[in-house]
Amino acid sequence: MCCCSISSSVGRLAHSATESVVFDQFSVTGAQSGIFMNKRKQKRNNRLPMPLFVVGLLCLTAAFTLRNMVRSGNLNAFPCSDTIITTADDPSKTYRAVLLERDCGATTDFARHIYVTEGTAEGGYKESNPIMVAEGQGINRISWRDSSTLEVHYTKSQTKFFIQPKSCQHISVVYIGNE
Repeated sequence: MCCCSISSSVGRLAHSATESVVFDQFSVTGAQSGIFMNKRKQKRNNRLPMPLFVVGLLCLTAAFTLRNMVRSGNLNAFPCSDTIITTADDPSKTYRAVLLERDCGATTDFARHIYVTEGTAEGGYKESNPIMVAEGQGINRISWRDSSTLEVHYTKSQTKFFIQPKSCQHISVVYIGNE
């Protein structure tokens, strides 16, 4: 008595419940499984599923990256670099204006910042907040009109202001835009 009834010109039929039926690409094990399985699927079932493998690989990569950052003491994974474009001291040498360009990598645009600090010490801007922030490289130069007025010269088509005050403490800021 046959437990499977399959008609095919290739292969052979099983005549008992424990005997296997083999055809071109399919394998059937008598009454035990009752379904046909593709040999390729049968082989794939023994491996780790692809999404689980990818998640595991990403976790491993993140762990090694974090470990290296902690060892080096650099916990800022994507540091920005600042380049001073120019500085300008007011006529009385009381204030210094610093124009710098910030570059935070390939996925962001350059940003120009202006800091005003008391005194003319180098690097004093690092402890203060910027008085002006703009996206792009359109701010060309800064200059002092007098001891209380700072002029910011920029190209209109290349500058998008984020912070653009008209005054800061007791210093007036004048924006001179050109095409």
